[in-house]
Amino acid sequence: MNEKFYNDFWSYFPESKRETPFFVEVTKDGKISKINRPSTVLTDKALNEFNLKTFNFIRTNLDSILAKHPKKSDLLFRFDQSLKPKISFFTYSKNQSEKSREVKVWKGLRSYVVNSFDSISNNTNISKYSFAIPLKARILDSITSI
Repeated sequence: MNEKFYNDFWSYFPESKRETPFFVEVTKDGKISKINRPSTVLTDKALNEFNLKTFNFIRTNLDSILAKHPKKSDLLFRFDQSLKPKISFFTYSKNQSEKSREVKVWKGLRSYVVNSFDSISNNTNISKYSFAIPLKARILDSITSI
């Protein structure tokens, strides 16, 4: 491609930092909604599957999990490898997120999550990752039935 076309082309994708390959997600109305490298797309898919499998596991074992967890809050799963890789669980409440504290969870849940997360092929590319884990049957049922 000539220089003008090259510069015009990349002006539409400044987020890609001129790295190839990359995927462009275009909405039905023709707008660019997201730009990802292939490894990012694969990691996003793996993380979504990890979340859904985790929610299913939690729903199946909810009574055992609740027996080992404070009843007034959900859990927050956090993976952080900024210093060294670490998987943690915290209490989580939308209204009081600043009062979150690390907690021990049911051993079966911890083992399941650690093993499942370790099986994600690109998890070394994830510097920080977290998601809230609801501990209410009706919320889990609504998520896992989709």
